[in-house]
Amino acid sequence: MPMTVLRRLALLAAGSAALLVVPAATASAATELTRGVLRDASGQPSAGTVRVYAWPHHKRPMSLPLLGEAQAGASGAFVVIAADDARLAKLAEQRHGWLDLIAVGETPGFQGRWAFTSFIVGEQRAVKSVAPRDVTTTAGVARASGPTRSPDIRITAKRRLPPVVRAAQVGGEPPSNRCRPEYQTLKPVSTQRWALVGELNNAYNDGTRAKFSYGREQTADTNFGVGVSSDSGGSFSIEGETHVADSGELTFPTVKRRYARKLRSKFEFTREAARTYTCAKWDVQVRANQWLLGTDDAIRQKRALDRCDASYVGGTDAGASFARATNNATRWKKGAGVSFPTVSGVSAGLWLTSQSGFSRNVTLDYAFGGPRGKKHFICGGDHGKQSAAVAGRVWSGSLK
Repeated sequence: MPMTVLRRLALLAAGSAALLVVPAATASAATELTRGVLRDASGQPSAGTVRVYAWPHHKRPMSLPLLGEAQAGASGAFVVIAADDARLAKLAEQRHGWLDLIAVGETPGFQGRWAFTSFIVGEQRAVKSVAPRDVTTTAGVARASGPTRSPDIRITAKRRLPPVVRAAQVGGEPPSNRCRPEYQTLKPVSTQRWALVGELNNAYNDGTRAKFSYGREQTADTNFGVGVSSDSGGSFSIEGETHVADSGELTFPTVKRRYARKLRSKFEFTREAARTYTCAKWDVQVRANQWLLGTDDAIRQKRALDRCDASYVGGTDAGASFARATNNATRWKKGAGVSFPTVSGVSAGLWLTSQSGFSRNVTLDYAFGGPRGKKHFICGGDHGKQSAAVAGRVWSGSLK
């Protein structure tokens, strides 16, 4: 990157960071930001360092605010405590308490990252960092409920650091402006894309009604994997899971025929270049910013009908109904398709994971039709032998 661009980045980053500074406050030793386990490149628990940065939504280059740092012992376990509660609360005001964060874990010569979201509640000395699973939304207002815990994250340091960064990491080079740990990002680029939120499968052509609703008002737990590329956008890995906290309910059209479709809604995604050391090369990361509503069921769902083992799962009579609004879903490996134009005009694509339909912010309803005595079957995995009440994916229709 030309030096003129780097100088411009440094100036803009300093200006953007200044916008996030709040008046000095007494440092707190009580607010647990997050906890987890640091693992090495082979997946074994490892000693090392974990730094946690705030990752606010932004429109200009900036240096992400460092919120806390911790040392992991031989067991890999770490607990990161916020260095400044007032600053933490101020940063969370942008999204009414929700704050994206990104943790950088390092073992000798290696690095890993994990993006996540926390709900920051309270004021002054009573600030808490709460995992999204302990938050509910009513009338558009999010609140921590019941016993609360800080986010529990996982970091695997499997990315080998280049020699110049390794030297700075172990202290072989004096800490200087040339190479220091600092999370810098360039100006993000936004795009709007359809993202998979679930599926609906109805094997019956007898008036059976099947309905899928997404994003109930009472809860909000739409999670998206954060894609990170170390080769400027050529190949991505999922290194995080952020929480889109927009609330509201969207019901897909009720179906009364044989139907197996993937269901999508629209989200805004951002793509930005970032680096964790001032001497490192830039990589690319993509995350979801907000839910833009909309329904789309154009994608056919293959092999989702007539899969239930009727000798194992129970049949349901005509006139009965089945409703589901609890239990977690399977995680889609290709949940959200995102593409951005590159400088050369070539579109670079990325598939993100997203939480699919049968999570706690989704309802699934069947009302069975047909003549009296006709049996209808719905099931989950394990070759059609899993109960639809607990399955990550729900199918319908029997094998026979």
